[in-house]
Amino acid sequence: GAAKPGASTTDIESLPPILWTSILSYLDTPDLTNIVLSCKFLCSVGSNPDLAWREMTIKSRAVLLFGLEHFLTISRFRHVETVDFSFVQLDTFELTSLCNFCLNNPVKNLNLSDKIFLELDN
Repeated sequence: GAAKPGASTTDIESLPPILWTSILSYLDTPDLTNIVLSCKFLCSVGSNPDLAWREMTIKSRAVLLFGLEHFLTISRFRHVETVDFSFVQLDTFELTSLCNFCLNNPVKNLNLSDKIFLELDN
């Protein structure tokens, strides 16, 4: 049915998070991404590492929109196994941060093809 005028986010919070996790487990990664961007409550529930985040491929355009530092702080991305940073320019600090991220998370595939590294010293 149609949403009631003046409905608040507390309406969606009436279901316990464990029920939301069960519901969200039926979504694929693109749909789950849209859900977590819709409100703070669904972002919190939808960021559960047991959901589809492992199968997600992080592409460079997400990093270009918000910056590498922001990307590395998003908890749901700590469960991603594939990261595609091809065609993204990285300075020394960003490359170091990305390497530390990969070492401390379950990243299995890292694409740095066509990479342009700026300011790298010996």
